[in-house]
Amino acid sequence: MIILLSEELHILFSILRITDIREIVRIIDRFGYSKQNSFGESALGRENSTVAKFRDLLGQNPTLSEEELAHTVMGSSYSPERYKSLKAYFVSKAVHQIALIDLAPSQHSEHTRAIFKGYKYLFFIRTLLTLGNRSAAMHFTKRLLHLSRKYELHFITVTLLDELCRDSVQRGKVKDYRKFHQLYNEQVELYLSEAQVRLLEEQALINFSSTLFVDESFTFEVLDSLNTIKLLVKKNETYFSKLSLFRLQYIYYQISGNPLKSAEACENAIKYMKGKLHLSPSSRFAEFAIYKLENFILLRDYRKGREAAEYCKQQIKPNLMLWFAYKQYEFLLMMQTLKFTEAEKIYEQVISHERYDSLSDASKKLWKLFGLHIKYVAQSKQTSDGQFKKSYLSRNRDFRTLFIHFPSYRKDKRGFNIAILTLNILVALEEGKLDDILKQEDALSSYRFKYLNAKHCHQSFVLFKLIRLVIKKEFDLEKVNEAASSIEKELTIAKLRPGEVFENIQILPPEWIWSRIKAILAERIGK
Repeated sequence: MIILLSEELHILFSILRITDIREIVRIIDRFGYSKQNSFGESALGRENSTVAKFRDLLGQNPTLSEEELAHTVMGSSYSPERYKSLKAYFVSKAVHQIALIDLAPSQHSEHTRAIFKGYKYLFFIRTLLTLGNRSAAMHFTKRLLHLSRKYELHFITVTLLDELCRDSVQRGKVKDYRKFHQLYNEQVELYLSEAQVRLLEEQALINFSSTLFVDESFTFEVLDSLNTIKLLVKKNETYFSKLSLFRLQYIYYQISGNPLKSAEACENAIKYMKGKLHLSPSSRFAEFAIYKLENFILLRDYRKGREAAEYCKQQIKPNLMLWFAYKQYEFLLMMQTLKFTEAEKIYEQVISHERYDSLSDASKKLWKLFGLHIKYVAQSKQTSDGQFKKSYLSRNRDFRTLFIHFPSYRKDKRGFNIAILTLNILVALEEGKLDDILKQEDALSSYRFKYLNAKHCHQSFVLFKLIRLVIKKEFDLEKVNEAASSIEKELTIAKLRPGEVFENIQILPPEWIWSRIKAILAERIGK
């Protein structure tokens, strides 16, 4: 096998991760003109059966590790260097096939296809210029310029206008040069303004990459960025800078405790995108629809939340991974509004989905936790005569695992841990296992003071105070009622904060949990 690659490319291709190579093959197989044009015999040739075998095993057995794949393909002729050469050769063939991809209108939005076409033709233009065919390059440049301006591909537009200025100089076309240079300056200003807006947005978003619990001072930082973006957009409005403005409004109003205004910003974004459909793929409508759904969860507004969820359903196809995020929010809406039957249906939908197994371990653990909460609620309903009913969740194997191996205080799993501890306390209280309750409550107290701020999750903190009061009053309902009245009032008026729900601290509303605790204590009196 002859490898016609530079040393740099050979190294680059040979160290590419096998998972990344699988993704390249998947993309080419899916979006290439045909299998024959992508990875059929015409592409690979019959020059080496090892190459064809490598390609077949990539798709047929995705669980094979790279080492297993290498030995299976090469057999007794395996050596690290020979395998690296095979891998580099295959990747070089795969990369060349990317140029043959064409995106079908039925599968992709108008804007996505414009981006793909823009960069593809920009490559052709650069290649023609490099190889000395300026005339053909300028023909493509003028045609591409119309597309890049229509779809606000500012980087491509600036590059094209730069080439047209150079061409005008070489041809001595003064009038053309002035025209293109003026357009170039205007586009550079738009591009730089949009870049500044994006920087301000990203500086805000990065604070939420690992947690929703941010310092109060951050609200003022977001407001400063928001005011700066408003000025930039007023001077140089572009589609993406306008969306950044809506996105920052959504963030600011949500973290400052005004989910209704946050939802309004999301609705304004959707209206704006409807006026620019050629720039707006369904994924962007889905993004702001999910943001709206978040806010109605915080408001515990079932009707508007249901409407937002239906809108998400229209925009998000079940074969997209974003569908799972939408279903997570829809599930939380049903739990927060006590629509437990609907929540159970959503849970069953998710765990039976064909792509459920491809979720990350953390996501699957979260859905398992959701399932245990649904099971608890379903099994602990009051009987028709109003009598208390045990959940018997302690008999569930998954629950016993959570109960025995309760949280290890990892900061990135704080919400999971608090939800587990709270559920453990409920079940231990049902079973009358007072020693276990003390252990769980002690863990809960340590955890909340170590990682959580009462300002960021006030409602949950009030619930924790009530749980602690139950233990302090030795599970005596009469004494609890005497001491709890002012705290219960605080629970009613405390605002629900984003981190409490979206960090999964509150899978069940605290009012429901407190009501359940009191029902269990009342049952103890009746015994």
